[in-house]
Amino acid sequence: MHTLKKQQGIATILLVLLIGITVMLITASVARALITKKEAATAAHAQTNAQILGWAGVSAFREYLIEKGSQNFNNIKQLTGQNINLKYSDNHKVNAIVTNIIGCNAPGSPCTVIADIAANSSSAQAATTITVTYEIIVVDGIVTVVDKAIEASLGGDVHFSGNTIKAEEPNSKVILNVDGKVDILADFKLENISELIINAKGNIDIDCVASECEKFRNVHLNAKGSVNIHEGVITKPAQFGNISAEGDVTLQTHVHAQNIKTLGKVYIATSSSAQNIDAVGQVKLYQSQTSANINSNNDVILILSSSANNINARNVQIGTGLGGGNTVKGNIIARGWVEVGNALGFDGNNTVQGNIHALNYVKVGRSTQLRSKVLGNIETESYIDLQIADINTNLSNYISAKQYITMSNYTYVMGSVYAYGLQKYKGKAFDSSIYSEVNGSIYVNGDIDIAPYAKVNGSAVYTGNINTTLINNNKRISGLKTKVSSAEITSYLKTHTVIDPNPPINSTDLYNAINELMNFGTLVDVKQYKLDANYIFQRSIGGFTRVYLNHLKNKATGDIYIYGKNSTTGAYEQQVIKNGTFSPVQENNGNPFYLADYGIDRVKPWWEIITLNRSGAICAQINGNKCNSDIVGYLPRLDITRSSTGFTEDYHYDGNYYLRSSSGASSLDNAAFAPGILYFDGTVTITGALAGGNSKSAFTNTILAEGRISASATSPRIYSPYNILREKEHADMICNRPLKTADGTQDFSTSWPNTNPETISNVYLIPTNLCKNESEFSYSMDREPNTGKKLNVNIADNNNISKSVPKLDLGYVALMSNDYIDIGTCTLVYGDTLARNKMKSHNIDAGCITKGGLVGNMSSQGYDRETNTFGTGFTYTIPKSNHTSIREETTTTTDTGIKIESTTSKWARYK
Repeated sequence: MHTLKKQQGIATILLVLLIGITVMLITASVARALITKKEAATAAHAQTNAQILGWAGVSAFREYLIEKGSQNFNNIKQLTGQNINLKYSDNHKVNAIVTNIIGCNAPGSPCTVIADIAANSSSAQAATTITVTYEIIVVDGIVTVVDKAIEASLGGDVHFSGNTIKAEEPNSKVILNVDGKVDILADFKLENISELIINAKGNIDIDCVASECEKFRNVHLNAKGSVNIHEGVITKPAQFGNISAEGDVTLQTHVHAQNIKTLGKVYIATSSSAQNIDAVGQVKLYQSQTSANINSNNDVILILSSSANNINARNVQIGTGLGGGNTVKGNIIARGWVEVGNALGFDGNNTVQGNIHALNYVKVGRSTQLRSKVLGNIETESYIDLQIADINTNLSNYISAKQYITMSNYTYVMGSVYAYGLQKYKGKAFDSSIYSEVNGSIYVNGDIDIAPYAKVNGSAVYTGNINTTLINNNKRISGLKTKVSSAEITSYLKTHTVIDPNPPINSTDLYNAINELMNFGTLVDVKQYKLDANYIFQRSIGGFTRVYLNHLKNKATGDIYIYGKNSTTGAYEQQVIKNGTFSPVQENNGNPFYLADYGIDRVKPWWEIITLNRSGAICAQINGNKCNSDIVGYLPRLDITRSSTGFTEDYHYDGNYYLRSSSGASSLDNAAFAPGILYFDGTVTITGALAGGNSKSAFTNTILAEGRISASATSPRIYSPYNILREKEHADMICNRPLKTADGTQDFSTSWPNTNPETISNVYLIPTNLCKNESEFSYSMDREPNTGKKLNVNIADNNNISKSVPKLDLGYVALMSNDYIDIGTCTLVYGDTLARNKMKSHNIDAGCITKGGLVGNMSSQGYDRETNTFGTGFTYTIPKSNHTSIREETTTTTDTGIKIESTTSKWARYK
């Protein structure tokens, strides 16, 4: 055993960590603040001091690994079998026992550490052990911090208009995956979101007219189609993050982005900008927009007061027509030609502040336009044509062409001129027109022609002839004129920078990078979760008249009801595990239970007791519509009547299923239906009392439907089972909920209701797959019971190909449909919603007492390729990580100079 005292090399880090553990013991909320978000997702489930202490140890051992690895990576390998003591006091002990190390042979190689974090709180008389798998990434000088991103996937197209995406936790990171196109129209807002990534398999179109696009600096867009962002506001220009697309990218009218990568074209116009642009297609900047560096496999064109830093492209055109006033602040590398202000018209005043390197010709200026400038050097494997232009800023600058150089009227070169003469212009290697000027010298392999009033202020070294037929020829070259041989001239000529003839953008790599982001999709099939439901309703057995009970425990008898498979016939039937036994046996001849009438004694004024006929009891036998055997439980609350049409107040079936809260306010403590997971093999409509709405009523169920789910404007608030912890401290309202009458006047927490037939428990049937005990949830429905290993289910994709996907823990799920989910005007849902087809919502009405929306993960498969639409005012809230089961990891890096890049808790479970 290695105590703190013995490990002097890490005394400081352990002391800090142990002080952190001390603080964590004060409140659970502080514990959640100190551990990583991944750990917090599970730490939020910890209901005991020992569990909180255990998760403090998970975080502490993570930092311990970072410290050990930063000293020497070999230290990690030596931890095998060690028991590291991180104890706070005799009453609170935390140990990390390293059970296995996989890899970790050298920095950069795969490295996994598996440890049992054992915590013992003797004062609380509780202990826990958490098995954690840490993945360690090693890169010298860089540490990576792993944050949580909540991921939502929607099949089909998505249409946002007047909507808000917000997060419960400030600075949340969100990924929105769309298996289609995305249209974002006016009045779209984000709240509490530090980073939003939209991955779309179609086009992305964003209209910033009335949206808060100026706040979208960390909104990153990835599309298999095109990206079009437009209509920014001049006083509040749109600000976006990185953009990648297989199609074209357009930023138009006061829209700014960080980096753009595309297999298509880029068009940036009207006071818009991007930092770095990588494009396989053409890049065009028009009217007062800017870019840092541009790399294109095609052409780059700057028009009308546009600017860029460095350009690497096929052909480069700076200024065209009436589109002058452009600036390149860096260098130009072209595998083709370069034209700077070379179009007809007054397109001048273009400037290249750096150098130009081209495989084909370079043209600067045009005879009818304002002057353009190249302040650096020019090198080309072809020819240079200068027309009314200013070249170079220093005498040390130069222009050099493998073929010839021509200078038109009024052109000025500050530096020297080098012409290889491999191809001539009218027999000349250098030709200058009247009033042109070279301030430096000229080095020419061939003939020289200098027009009247043109001049060279330096010397001339050449191999051919100097034109002497024109007047004042001797005065046109101020310096020495030296004629040399073709072999000798090579020592005077400039060696050119080698230009890579290959395009700068690897289109295959870019395509793969984009498509790697598109490796998403939600597969939804409620049928795969039927065996996890607690109450199973089927049309073939009469809708709401009968029900199969599954994973439900009667607290009074200890019996557990199971919807199990008959060992002989293979058919599913009603079974029970009797208290004290381990194997299920057939119950009620395998038939489902009835939902039937019963009598209940109620006290009237002056203590008069009367027996009322009510509905909704669960029993094995009936006589007519009334239970004729013991009542084992209830679906609705007690004291529910039937209407004149024969339907009960809170539910009925007419080929479709209806869930209501008509019998009275459905509070969290006394919700309309028994706690648990409800399964329906058809369409479900959810409504509430007209006067109540979601402000007074709530459901606390997971609702699964093979048909669509429609929640009307009067629907109660819908909480998934785990999400009741938003309002309550413990899980007892799901795991130990006492019977009450619908109006709440009679509470049977300490007594049994007087019913006919007899009710054998005063507590609703307990969903054993949701509950660990009477006050805690199990959070284990998606894991193998013995090992804690994540389970998978097989679901068909849109091509009806079965795929294995991670199983969901239904305790987080509020609604799941094999068709579509329609969220009503005032409906408020807490929990994940999943639809095999699409999601839709209605415009939020001003008359809603509580505004509707979704607080949870939202996913759709898009089986029928219909558009996901969200009405004006609908708010989609990204939940805290402990309120959803669907998460994704992203990484950000920070340079700290230590050797361990990150230790990531890849998986953890309680023992």
